[in-house]
Amino acid sequence: MRRININWKKIFIKSFLSSISLALIVGLCAFGGYLNRLRGGLWPHRPDDKPEDYWFNHILPRFVVGAGASFISIIYLDYRVSIALLFQIWFGCYSGWGCWFFIESTHPCGRASEFDWLLGRQDVENWTLSRRVVLDYAGMGVRGLQWTAPAGYFMWQRGFGSLFLVGGSLMAPVYFLTQQGPIGGTEISEWTWGGFLWAFIIFGYIRNVSLFGTPSKYQLSTVEFRRRDIHRTALDFTFGRFYRTCRREFKTIRRIYKVFNTTLVYSLCLIFTASTMFYGLIVQEDMRNKGQTLFGILTSSIFLLAVVVHYESKDYYIRKIHAKITPSRSRSSTDSSSVSENSGVSIRTRNFKESGTSMIRRIDPTAQMYDTVSFASEEELMAEPVQSGFIVSLHNFLWQWTFPGVFLVFEAFLRFASIVNIVLILGFTLFSFVKNIHTDRLLISGCPAK
Repeated sequence: MRRININWKKIFIKSFLSSISLALIVGLCAFGGYLNRLRGGLWPHRPDDKPEDYWFNHILPRFVVGAGASFISIIYLDYRVSIALLFQIWFGCYSGWGCWFFIESTHPCGRASEFDWLLGRQDVENWTLSRRVVLDYAGMGVRGLQWTAPAGYFMWQRGFGSLFLVGGSLMAPVYFLTQQGPIGGTEISEWTWGGFLWAFIIFGYIRNVSLFGTPSKYQLSTVEFRRRDIHRTALDFTFGRFYRTCRREFKTIRRIYKVFNTTLVYSLCLIFTASTMFYGLIVQEDMRNKGQTLFGILTSSIFLLAVVVHYESKDYYIRKIHAKITPSRSRSSTDSSSVSENSGVSIRTRNFKESGTSMIRRIDPTAQMYDTVSFASEEELMAEPVQSGFIVSLHNFLWQWTFPGVFLVFEAFLRFASIVNIVLILGFTLFSFVKNIHTDRLLISGCPAK
């Protein structure tokens, strides 16, 4: 029997460095929680006697949360993502969630919420605890998705993973669990949720760097965003083979997951748009709260709709080009030859023009306004070095001196928990819609908060 030699010294070093790395991640997430807690109450407030006091009390604390998320996203090396996170996390703070905050409360809320048209609203005192918990859990989950899904969908389309897209649903269990026990409360909930927002960004980044040696799994310099392969390091002979086997064997699950994310985004587009129109009809005494909430849900709707329209248009554009340059299998060889010789594509592809099955580069006077696009072959893309410098060094460090599977498991667990929670929120939403169909949704300040 062959004896296996175990290098206990290297195992100890890798375990120690993995622990140090996790501690650093926890520390960064704790700082993200601190920024969110600043917004929630630690920020020094002034009396609202002057117009500039409103900026100091309400604008700056929310801006700090968005600026923090944008700063940590610099690691993705994509300024578009940093700008998207800055504005979406900043503006996403404006929509209130006080009516669902105390998930175990059975007292009516004196304000209207943007999702009352969908979930209903407690308008009398005699609700059961389970009915109120279901309503609050669903409302908090959709509110979390409003915070992260618009920027998360943009990140997913650019190859930075889907964790930030689906992770917002965890706002419901985070607030529910941190309200329990003698140490639970508002402060703990805000610290924890701010940490989760940063965890989504950090673990999504580490996953891609570990697997692909680059922040994005796509070749962003190509029009069609071609997928990168596993970076050719020691990973190729260990986890790389296992990863490619999983991709091959679970092809159907990956397809279903893509449909799931797309369906989720389209559903959120409908919910956010309808919520914006509904909330404009609300009349309540606290008009500042209404204005802030309306601004938050409106900006989320606009951002998500703009991203969806952009990428759906791009997908249509790419499909039309491929349909033009790829002969149909049902045609005869003569027809295919004729198409190859005579067909052309009238759609502009920046400074390229397609003719038949070949890409012919032609410089025209308007080409300067477009970026150069790579149409390299698949083999050239795989052979091309993905990144250099810090990214590759980090990739090699993770696989040589830590156990990157630990970070991959954390990311996978957060993503799986988010997906399961979205399904749970869907069930709770349908239950609340049916159960609370006759409740007073158009509040006229008739039910004071207690």
